[in-house]
Amino acid sequence: MDVDHVLVAEPPGSPVLLDELGSGPPTDGVDGYDRHVMAGGRSSTPQPTGFTHVALFYADDRAYLDATVPFVREGVQAGEPVLVAVPERRARLLRDALGPVETARIRFAPMEQLGANPARIIPAWHDFVSDTTDAARWRGIGEPVWAGRTPDEVHECHHHEALLNLAFADVAGFTLLCPYA
Repeated sequence: MDVDHVLVAEPPGSPVLLDELGSGPPTDGVDGYDRHVMAGGRSSTPQPTGFTHVALFYADDRAYLDATVPFVREGVQAGEPVLVAVPERRARLLRDALGPVETARIRFAPMEQLGANPARIIPAWHDFVSDTTDAARWRGIGEPVWAGRTPDEVHECHHHEALLNLAFADVAGFTLLCPYA
């Protein structure tokens, strides 16, 4: 699999970057991989070139915005296409924090509709990347799990998260941030 990096958070709101899967000897990192602390959404390691799938665990709206706003803003400023597929409440928070100028340059998709069936989410990400083939890099935020999801739906969302790594393993330059409360 060609996934450059994986992030986990310890404690919530404090993502930790893991080196490329399978690289290097076991260290003090999770499952034997080196850890590089993320600060303000920026990695202490070089920018990855392949698909980057990020998990962000957050405890409240402030932690959510502290991680997502810089991520989106950096993409907008770099001219990268940005798709935000999150529950409407989260989309409102982001729109308010970013303002109308930046918001106008971002695609939003209400996850309550898009993710009603988690099997429709990967095709939506594929369409996003395919529709912007002139881009060299893409950014997305996808939050498929929200309060009110049934246990079966959450289970399917976990499958979806794992399948993303397979579906986009060969898509260089695509970074997807997946927040979890």
